[in-house]
Amino acid sequence: MSKLSRRSVKFWRLAAADRLEIIVILLMIIFVRLGLTVVGYAKLRRLIPCATALAPVKISNRFGRRIPRLARFVPGATCLTQAFTAQLMLARRGYKSEMRVGVRQDDAGKVLAHAWLLSQGEIVLGGEPADLLRYSPLVDLSPRSS
Repeated sequence: MSKLSRRSVKFWRLAAADRLEIIVILLMIIFVRLGLTVVGYAKLRRLIPCATALAPVKISNRFGRRIPRLARFVPGATCLTQAFTAQLMLARRGYKSEMRVGVRQDDAGKVLAHAWLLSQGEIVLGGEPADLLRYSPLVDLSPRSS
């Protein structure tokens, strides 16, 4: 059985709510990817609703696992696309989060940027704490306040 066939079988064995969530996440990744390219972060950021509730760890973890896996199917879905998608998905449910962007130099001296998402001070997606310590945070891209 091919890898695609196994994925298809696994997908159809999921509960209907999980299948729907996967489809919504994939469409949201595509939307965010195109939005960042066409209108840019500043305009796209306006779509994130104000959120004040703390996200349950279960929901944050689920998005933290599903978004990077599904982003592999969307060309150019970088860490910024993934973090923005997770932030948007959480905010649509009323949960607040903070997106961080940091930079570091690699061994060749090249500057690398990376985005990750935090909820309640915990990493939702974007790497492990030890990896993120190598980045110097530049900006906190939290949603606008009301």
